[in-house]
Amino acid sequence: MRVAMSGLRMVARSKVMRMTWGLSVVLLTTVLSSCSSVVSNSESFYKDIPRRPINWREYMTD
Repeated sequence: MRVAMSGLRMVARSKVMRMTWGLSVVLLTTVLSSCSSVVSNSESFYKDIPRRPINWREYMTD
């Protein structure tokens, strides 16, 4: 009986570890995809806006 319970614990532990690794991979993929999307969107947003000189008086009073 002890051997059976020990084997059952090992199977359950490995299942939890596989699920944790799987969720970690999904989370990492989601974060990387989100970051690349934000960079791409900000690139296209700022590409159409012309640069202007810095107004130092306005910049220093904020």
